[in-house]
Amino acid sequence: MTLPHPQSAAARELVVAVSPFEEPNPAIVIAAERAGSLGLLDLGRDPGAARRAFAELARRLEGGGGRRYGVRVPPGCATGPGELPPEVDT
Repeated sequence: MTLPHPQSAAARELVVAVSPFEEPNPAIVIAAERAGSLGLLDLGRDPGAARRAFAELARRLEGGGGRRYGVRVPPGCATGPGELPPEVDT
């Protein structure tokens, strides 16, 4: 079975999955995106953890036809807008 490969946030179903507890959890984002929903990566407060999550998302979603995802920026987040990869669209 081939799943759809949405190209923008507007093309996705109205289901949003957010990684919980202010901790980057790429597995939740990957599952949501592969299901055709919007996956939001909570960046948390540890920029190293966010960078590791970005790397895992790039590696595991790369065969997904340019899959994009969103981020949640909690208070006190040390990851700046210039550090977001181009796949982040929400």
